[in-house]
Amino acid sequence: MPGAYPAVMSDGWMRSAARRVLRHRRRQLVTVVVLGLSSVAMLVGAHEAGGYWRDLMLNIGASLVLVVASYAIFDSVFEELRAGRVVEHDSLDRNLCLRRFGEAHSTLAIMETWTGLLEDPFAARFLDILREALVRGVEVRILLLSPGSIAAEERTRELGGERRGPGAVDVAREIESNLLQLHRFARERLPEQFRDRFEVRVTPNMPSVQLYRWDQKALISFFPLNERAYDSSQLEVFLNTPVGRFVEEDFETKWEAADTADLAAYMRLELTVAIPGEDPEEVSCEFVTINGDHYISVAGLGYFLDRFDDVRLSPPAGERLWRLSVVARDHFEEVELKFTRKYGTGRDTFLRLIQD
Repeated sequence: MPGAYPAVMSDGWMRSAARRVLRHRRRQLVTVVVLGLSSVAMLVGAHEAGGYWRDLMLNIGASLVLVVASYAIFDSVFEELRAGRVVEHDSLDRNLCLRRFGEAHSTLAIMETWTGLLEDPFAARFLDILREALVRGVEVRILLLSPGSIAAEERTRELGGERRGPGAVDVAREIESNLLQLHRFARERLPEQFRDRFEVRVTPNMPSVQLYRWDQKALISFFPLNERAYDSSQLEVFLNTPVGRFVEEDFETKWEAADTADLAAYMRLELTVAIPGEDPEEVSCEFVTINGDHYISVAGLGYFLDRFDDVRLSPPAGERLWRLSVVARDHFEEVELKFTRKYGTGRDTFLRLIQD
C-alpha cells in the first residue's frame, strides 16, 4: 500500500534538519559575538587602566580581535577542506559503521537491499545502538528493497540465488528477515514515545547506491554484479560533497515515491468488512502476496465468518471489492511457508482474496 505516510512527515523531517543547521549557525554567531565583546571590553579597560594591567589587557584584547578575524575568515575554508575528504575502505567495516552510528547526534539513515547489520554477530549490538540513538533524540530512517519486487528477483539472480549452491543469496528472504527483526524491535523493545522517530519503508525500485549515514557523513557503495555491496569498496564521504548530495537526493526521491510503503503497511492489510444489513467495520489482517494474489490469516475475520455467510472486503478507500475463497490443499504449504518467512510462525487457516 503506497503512500502510507502523509506529506507532513517529510515536511517535519525537513524542518527538523533546518532547525539543526540554524542551531549550528547560532552557535557560531554566539561564539563570534562573545569573543568580539570580550575584545572590546579588554581594549576599553586598557584605556582606563595603567601600568602592568594596561599592557596585559591591551595584549589580550588585540589577541581576541585576531581570533575573531581568523575564525570568521578561515572557518568556512576549513569546513570546505573537511568536506572534501574522501576515505576509501576495502569493504563495509560493520564494526566501524556501528561505532559511527553510536556517535550520531541527529540523523541515522540506511538505504540497502537488505542490511548485514542485522546478521549475526552484529544484530544485537545494532539494535541496542538504534534504541539508544532514538532515546537521545536521533531520527532513524531505513529504506530497504521490497521483498516481492522484480528488482529483488533480479538481484537474487545476480548473486546466484537461483542456483541454490554455496554462497548463493535469496534476496527476498534476507529482506523479509530484516523486516521481521525491525518490526519486532519497534513493537517489543522501543517505548511508544520514541516510535515516531523510527521509520522503516520498502521500495520496489533498486537503490542506485548503498548508504549508511550518520549525521552529515556516510559510507556509500555501488551494487556490483555477482557480489554483495558491503563486500565491495566503500567511500566515506561528507554529504555536502557532490557525491554526497547525489546519494542524499537519491535516498529522498525513493523515500517519498508513491510506490514506497511503510513497515506497518507491509505487515498488515487494512480492510473494510461489508455485510448486508450491517454497518461496515474496519479490520487489520496479516497477509502475504503470491503472484499478485493476497492471502490473509483468518484470525482477524473469525468473528465475522462465524456469524455471517456473505462477507465482502475492500480497502478503506473502497477502490476494489473482494470475496473470500478457501485456499486449495495443494497450495496450502506454499502460503504457510510464505507466512512463516514473513511473520516468524505459520498459521492454521488462510483465505484467498479474489477481486470481484
